[in-house]
Amino acid sequence: MLEQIDDPAKVDEYFRKRYEMNFESFKRILKTIIELGLADNDYLETLIRDFKVWKLAREKMRKI
Repeated sequence: MLEQIDDPAKVDEYFRKRYEMNFESFKRILKTIIELGLADNDYLETLIRDFKVWKLAREKMRKI
């Protein structure tokens, strides 16, 4: 699934709009959620999955 990102720029744009922030801000917030022990939240799995996809898209954008 993650390896099949055809247009990483569209993925980046999608997550920027969805979370209304850039990748670095999202990364800091996710880290804070985990550090504060809020990792039991059911929504955390979705955030981590989105983080992985977004990170992979950004890495692919850098290679282009």
